[in-house]
Amino acid sequence: MTRPRRRARHNGEGSIIKRQDGRWEGKYTAGYTPEGQQVRRSVYGRTRAEAAEKLKAKLAETPKGAVVLAERGKLTLADQVGAHLRLREAELSPGTVLKLESYVKIVAANPTGGVPLINLKPAHLEALYRDLAGKYAAATVRHVSVFVKQALRRAVRHELLRVNPAEVAELPRMRGERAGVQLEPEGLAAILRAAQPHRLYPLFATIATLGLRHGEALGLQWGDIAWKAGTLDVRRAVVSRSGKPVLSAPKTPASLRTLYLPDELRAVLLTHLDLLRAEGQAVSPTAWVFPSAVGGMLSQHNVRRVWRQVLRAANVPAETRIHDLRGAFLSRLIESGADPRTAADLAGHSDPRMTLSVYTHSRAEQRKAALLASAGQVLPESRSRQEGVMADSNPVEHE
Repeated sequence: MTRPRRRARHNGEGSIIKRQDGRWEGKYTAGYTPEGQQVRRSVYGRTRAEAAEKLKAKLAETPKGAVVLAERGKLTLADQVGAHLRLREAELSPGTVLKLESYVKIVAANPTGGVPLINLKPAHLEALYRDLAGKYAAATVRHVSVFVKQALRRAVRHELLRVNPAEVAELPRMRGERAGVQLEPEGLAAILRAAQPHRLYPLFATIATLGLRHGEALGLQWGDIAWKAGTLDVRRAVVSRSGKPVLSAPKTPASLRTLYLPDELRAVLLTHLDLLRAEGQAVSPTAWVFPSAVGGMLSQHNVRRVWRQVLRAANVPAETRIHDLRGAFLSRLIESGADPRTAADLAGHSDPRMTLSVYTHSRAEQRKAALLASAGQVLPESRSRQEGVMADSNPVEHE
């Protein structure tokens, strides 16, 4: 006699087995860890029917994707953002990991970070963002909100949450801020003049001339420069992690690029090369173009210490960043007529909108000239203005 085929058990229905001690055990999925690992729990009965009844009750009271950490309901927002970073860490550059670790600490230090994930509401997140807006720059608040939203999207995918409260939570109104300080040509010239006596002048000159990121400039090796072709390859970066320089891949795939070497910068780098040889430094193809005093990777922290000295000597705002040299480079490109795509390629941006929205700052004179030129193309010039300028400087006052 053929035995009837048992129906396949669907996901979440649980299972019942008879134990060696004679009891019946019903197993079910109680939820998942932040990393997405299944958490199993058991109920017991003296008979199969008793175990089945207990199992049915547990399945009924356990919503799909119930949250489990050590116990159900213990997983907090801070736990989730930390788990999200751990799962992404292998695919991120050290610099990005360091920045995201700071966001995890910001969330964990806030009362909202301790809210159990299953109780998290949009109001909790809006309270978090309002509190952060009073302590941090607007850009930091926005970045934290994006990171939290991504972490909670993972929680939804792992069935830790049914919906993502971050999708509807709103940021508070914050004053828009410009990226860093807008360096006018006069300020840039003052900085480079003040930097010339320093050993790191070639580094600052390279960043200002080619628009490199700070870490990209520190990651240059002599083999990246093709003197005959007059080009320079950006292939790696040096970032800071726990206060120590660490080699990293460039920020994005678009950051891998080949740039042309202007004659003026070529002369600066050749002079720098001679000075390194005079110091007894290695100048092989794999040696750093801008090494530490002992020939190793140069720390961004040490570079910034020299940078602050340069700013004081140049009498420019102390909040000016090394990165603002890159911003000045991109502004010059746009102002000289380079199209956004070309400027983005030279900067290593994957999206030209980043180049335009973050770094391009037109000066007042240029805005005035652009507006007057535009008006001249639209409105016919009046005859009275063609014949001469009115004598009154303010005709309204005499009406």
